[in-house]
Amino acid sequence: MKRPNPTKAKNNETPLRRSFAKCPPHLFNIPSLSFRSEIENRTLSETWFKLGEWSHGYETNKDGLQLTVMRQTLLIPKGAFESIFNHLESIGNVLHSLGKASGCVFSSGADRKYRYEPFHWFDLRGIETPCEPVVFVHESALPKCLFLNPDLIIYLGLTEKVSGLGVWWDTRTSSEVIRHHRSGNIEVIQIRSDFLRRYLQARQMSLLIGHYAHRHHYNPSPAQVAAFKKGEVILGSPGEHAKALLQNWGLQKNIGEPFLQRRLHLWFEIQSQPINEEDPWGEDPPFNPYTFTFPTINGPVAPARWAHLRAYDGKPRYKGKTCNFMDPIYFRQEALVRYETSGDFHVSDDGAVLCGSHWGLSRSTRRLGNDLLCTSIGDFAEGVPFSEWIHWQMHSVEPPSHETIESMRADKPIPLLINELVHELNQLNSSFVGFAHAINATSAGGPWQGSLDSIAGRQLKWAYPANANEDEFIKRATLASTLVVDALLPEAMRELLCQISSSLHLKEGKSLGSRNLLQRVALVATLITKIRPPLAELTSLVDQTENISKKAIAPDIQIELASVFADIRADFSPIAFLYDLRVHGGIAHPPNKKGAVEAARKLGLPDGAWTRQDFIRLINLVTGSIEKISSRLSDASRVVWNHPAILSDVSQPGA
Repeated sequence: MKRPNPTKAKNNETPLRRSFAKCPPHLFNIPSLSFRSEIENRTLSETWFKLGEWSHGYETNKDGLQLTVMRQTLLIPKGAFESIFNHLESIGNVLHSLGKASGCVFSSGADRKYRYEPFHWFDLRGIETPCEPVVFVHESALPKCLFLNPDLIIYLGLTEKVSGLGVWWDTRTSSEVIRHHRSGNIEVIQIRSDFLRRYLQARQMSLLIGHYAHRHHYNPSPAQVAAFKKGEVILGSPGEHAKALLQNWGLQKNIGEPFLQRRLHLWFEIQSQPINEEDPWGEDPPFNPYTFTFPTINGPVAPARWAHLRAYDGKPRYKGKTCNFMDPIYFRQEALVRYETSGDFHVSDDGAVLCGSHWGLSRSTRRLGNDLLCTSIGDFAEGVPFSEWIHWQMHSVEPPSHETIESMRADKPIPLLINELVHELNQLNSSFVGFAHAINATSAGGPWQGSLDSIAGRQLKWAYPANANEDEFIKRATLASTLVVDALLPEAMRELLCQISSSLHLKEGKSLGSRNLLQRVALVATLITKIRPPLAELTSLVDQTENISKKAIAPDIQIELASVFADIRADFSPIAFLYDLRVHGGIAHPPNKKGAVEAARKLGLPDGAWTRQDFIRLINLVTGSIEKISSRLSDASRVVWNHPAILSDVSQPGA
């Protein structure tokens, strides 16, 4: 597209330098051509700040408006804005070589000297010191794109969790800091304003923003054409740390469809905060550390007494009382949810929080049951960065009484309950392998192949709020089903049963699923322990036990087999509940409230409104169930080793 020439101002209007506060109103009387938001938004008052912006091609919306933007940024020495003010003209003219590496030859009389200028140097008229690009258009790339100076990422210690996604995170706070994305034809680089302030303060330089935009309004109405005033307007002053050139070129008729055109060349400076040269690495809290307190047994105490604070002249006294470094402070365990749900943190079973090598609340941290978390006020102050203090204050509570603490200690923390469950599952594997060896079945391992490091294993340990509704119970029970039932692999169990009989892993000609296979293995083990039959008779005994009402059996044997089957079903009832609730609860399948209530009733749980205590009871029941199954396998192993005649009628596997 051919660039139109600016139209000379009519009525003897000449370019004027005006304060932004006295901006001519005619610049904003046509909303589609107004640059009001760009002109007025020149601070870091919002959470996110645009470091760079670039239009790829031209797009015209349904209202006939074409908007093209280009924003590039660079660092300049503090106090240099006044020197460069008069040289800040059209963005393209001033920044045309920003981010380009090149070599130059300097001549002084007969002396000639070559100097290489890397991309992170940029000469700006008005100052001798090289400036430094932050975001610029990388013209050598195909296609052209915005390039972010990596020094910003390196200094802030950011991580791109997913390569190529364009999002950089601060792992210390698990928050997004930089976003590099494209929406439509607009490419944007944004940064969190508080992190940009920190970077500018560390560099002790100012950020100069060069923002260009043009608006073409196609097929304007006669009223819009009449309201448009031509001419160039210059706004700003060195004292305002901003300058804007608005080129109002009016109606263009010689390039396709007629359009009104206005261009903006906006320059503004964001200054850095001074740095304390005696303590340049000290952290500035986002609150008053002298009035920030936690409740202790002595009253409110300011933890900043034990934190590293910058040296301030005439610092005020700490609010509240004094106490010892190791005096405890208490929090609701819901404070851990923020860290449990983020991959940047690790929450230990005792409630300790670790953020890689950056920080940790660990030295004296412990859980009190499933409600509270306890740590010493000094360890908190030394281990947790200021950026996290407000979060913890939101969950702090008054110190409980001695009686309440003792009562809470009797309530075993859920992470320990999950550890006990997994311990019994591993013991089940050991007992299974022992039983397989006893009957000469080769087994590569036990049936349970789950792990505490799985999603289910980790999330089952998460803090369980006391006021959570029954959906939380259903979710946790489904996770427990995933950890226990879904991790039971059928191969080893089928192999063991086939060692006894080629049809023992079947029911009505169909192979049993993993849960029922384990129940069949437990039944076989119990029959061996109770009746001690030859293995060749086990298939018949299993059939009689599982179908006792349909078989003609001697009364004394019938009573014994019925008792065995009832015991097995009782042992497996918690595991059966996990399966039933998974089917009826509404997470993995469509909800069936009636089915879920019936499953709960069979286990002795309430009909609904399930709470954390119901979940704790469920986990204890499942753990006890696994323990009983393991004992049945171990008992059967001992019987076989002590009575080898049980194996005498089995000449080969599958007999």
